[in-house]
Amino acid sequence: MTHDRVLRTGAAAIVLAVVLKIFTSVPLPTKLFNAQAVSRWVIYLETGRILTETVPTTLVTESAPTVIEKEPPEEPRRLSFSPSDGDLVKIRSSWDCALTPRELIMEPLNWDLTGDEPTVLIYHTHAMESYTPQTGEDYTEEVPFRTADSDYNMVSVGTRLAKLLENAGISVLHDTTLHDAASYNGSYASSRETVEKYLAQYPSIRLVLDIHRDAAEDGSGHQVATTAETAQGDTARLMLVLGSEAGGLYNPNWQENYALAVKLQAVLEQESPGLCRELRLTDQRYNQDLSPGALLIEVGAAGNSHDEALRAMTPLAEAIAALAKGAN
Repeated sequence: MTHDRVLRTGAAAIVLAVVLKIFTSVPLPTKLFNAQAVSRWVIYLETGRILTETVPTTLVTESAPTVIEKEPPEEPRRLSFSPSDGDLVKIRSSWDCALTPRELIMEPLNWDLTGDEPTVLIYHTHAMESYTPQTGEDYTEEVPFRTADSDYNMVSVGTRLAKLLENAGISVLHDTTLHDAASYNGSYASSRETVEKYLAQYPSIRLVLDIHRDAAEDGSGHQVATTAETAQGDTARLMLVLGSEAGGLYNPNWQENYALAVKLQAVLEQESPGLCRELRLTDQRYNQDLSPGALLIEVGAAGNSHDEALRAMTPLAEAIAALAKGAN
């Protein structure tokens, strides 16, 4: 052992004895006596070299970000009806139809509105229909309750419905053509071409909705409002309108559409009693011969406000979403 080493060892022993004597009763940080510190001290006694403290690389690396798993979308529930659910649906018919809601509600609904491809088409044969008070730059007293302003006519109502359905995971096509702009009398011929085009391009479409508003005057000549109280507030009432073959027009889908309308109205009445008016069965066709799953829906009347019409789209979208996986 060299002279310097003897001196260092002796000095270290004396210092260590003094430190232990003084600080025996004082708690010291554990890092003063960890394995790395002891190792540096031994090396100093052996060689006289002073080593700097090293920091493990694991202490200076950034921590990995927390991965938050996205919740999967809720699976639409499958509905199952009983004959008594048909009693929720009241019918107003222009002819004597033998089919009853109790029978129709038990017909299977074999469709699936979920998936990536468009399954719902919304369009407007009478797109320029509007509400009270009228809004839009081109509104005139000569053509009351109609406007080309799509922020206030039926296009705006369809836009609200499309957005709600999309939020529910249903892919929607919304056609905003003003089919009644050039000719009111020719509007159904115009909208027929639109529906045929979409059905040919998207065979995935299962539900075709023509969104209108009704109109009626009271004894004083004022427009009547059809209003229900719902969770959303004062809401325009809905009327489902069905065509048939009673007038002699070819309509092979009318019974299937009728069964769908009964199911949809039953769900609406279960969730929002009083929202629906009587389901109207007519001897017209309304282009419903083009597709099973075709419905015409009157959203309130000219006496309703625009906001009341928009509110009606929430329960309607919820009812459609409830039927998204079929029924029975």
